[in-house]
Amino acid sequence: MKDVGSELDLEGELINAKAKGHTLELVGKETADGKEVYKLKLTRKNGSVATYFIDAATYYIVKRQSTAKVQGQEMEIITTMSEFKKTDDGYVYASVVEQAPMDTKIVLTKVVMNPALDASILEKPAK
Repeated sequence: MKDVGSELDLEGELINAKAKGHTLELVGKETADGKEVYKLKLTRKNGSVATYFIDAATYYIVKRQSTAKVQGQEMEIITTMSEFKKTDDGYVYASVVEQAPMDTKIVLTKVVMNPALDASILEKPAK
């Protein structure tokens, strides 16, 4: 469970990284997929490391590299985010998220922030 702890950080592990006990370091600037990106190294308080690539023009996170233990073995996980869109409320999101080596691809076709909900969906079902 400790390996997925960073995935449970809803605001994102880069937000208030120092207050969370993490260390964030600017490694430099490089080109990735034809774009200039900032390369950031995040060392979490548990010692695990993730590398973030942030588009220098938009400041969107376009890639994250990290390691995870899968069936007892260390594995490099690469997550790429692309095709950024903006909601009517102004929120920006990556409409395509891909993860390797699992060959996972998620395509978001619509994001709605704070939609009106019928309160009855939160009621306890009758037995």
